[in-house]
Formats: sequence, structure tokens, C-alpha cells
Amino acid sequence: MKTTKPEYKKTSNIDRLTAWVLTITGAGGVFASLMLSIEEFHHLKHPAQKLACDLNPLIGCGNILDTWQGHAFLGIPNQFLGLAAFAVLMTLGVLLIARVELPRWIWKGLQAGMIGGILFVLWFMYESLFVLNHLCPYCMLTWTVTLAAAWYTTVYNLHTGTIALPKSLKRAGDFAIRHHADILVGTYVVIIAGVLWRFWDFFGKNL
Repeated sequence: MKTTKPEYKKTSNIDRLTAWVLTITGAGGVFASLMLSIEEFHHLKHPAQKLACDLNPLIGCGNILDTWQGHAFLGIPNQFLGLAAFAVLMTLGVLLIARVELPRWIWKGLQAGMIGGILFVLWFMYESLFVLNHLCPYCMLTWTVTLAAAWYTTVYNLHTGTIALPKSLKRAGDFAIRHHADILVGTYVVIIAGVLWRFWDFFGKNL
């Protein structure tokens, strides 16, 4: 009697890249959220002490922890929610590395979550640059990993057809898949340029 070997999911470059991106960005997000949580506990216990993440008058997390923007959802510290969200992201990435084929509803749910994550990151970027006038190093790490995770989730869903584009946008979708890395790097360059422009009075004196 013949036995059949289990079939493994065939993977493309986009599949493998997305798996690693989700794993690495998830781990980076967990690290940033965990460090912010530790800093917040320390800040609550010793409010007068300088935190390890307070690097200079512009870059630090102490001033952010005292604001409502740092507790945007029902007063819960943002990093507590980030711990849960990034842990899920990292878990999905590990499953993909192991060639576990996730059902389409998970990808659609992840896409929806990523849209929410991007909107939150964009809002927090604006608040940091133009309202709080302060840059939190661990927050900036979460911005970086969220952008990458959201982008490659989108690229993967376009590649697999989970996101069905109308014919008028198919060429744009194909362009995004072909130039996925270029688009992400370009986005980072624009953000870095915006930060330098906003705080040039500080960076111009210290670079």
C-alpha cells in the first residue's frame, strides 16, 4: 500500500519575503513595545528621574509618556496594545516561514488591521512632529516596522489576488508588486526628509 507524502505549500519570492518581513517587523515591534512598557513603569515609579530613552531635548520618550496621545485608546498605554498586535504579527510570520498556508480570511483581517495601524502611525507622526514637537525613539521604531509590515501585507495580497483590483488599477498593482522594495525605501526617505525639515534647527546644529 502506497503512502502519500504531505504536500508543502509552494512559495514564491514574495511569499518568502513577506514571511520574513512579518516575523522581523513583529519582533521589532514587540521589542519597542516592551521597552516602552518598561520605561513607563520606571517613569511611574520614579517620575523625577531621567529615562534611559531620553537622549537629548528632542529625542526621548519621557515627554510622550505623560501625554494623552501616548494613551490614545481608553487611557491604555499605546505600547500595551502594541505588544499584543506585534506578537500576533510575529506569530503569523513564523507560521508562514514554516510554510503553513493561512486561510484567506486571516489575510483579509490582517489587511484591515494594517490599514488601522497605518492610520494610527500617520496620526501619531503628525502629533509628534507638529503638536508634541518631540521624537520618541521606540515610537519611531514602531513606525518603521508598521510601515514595512503593512506594505508587504498589501503586496502579498495583491500578488495572491486576495485584494481584487479593478481593471483600471491592475497596472498600478503590478507596478507595486514589481517595485515593492523601491516604494518602501522611497517612503522611508520622504519621512526622514520630513523629520529633518521639521526639526532642522536642532539637527542643523548637531549633525
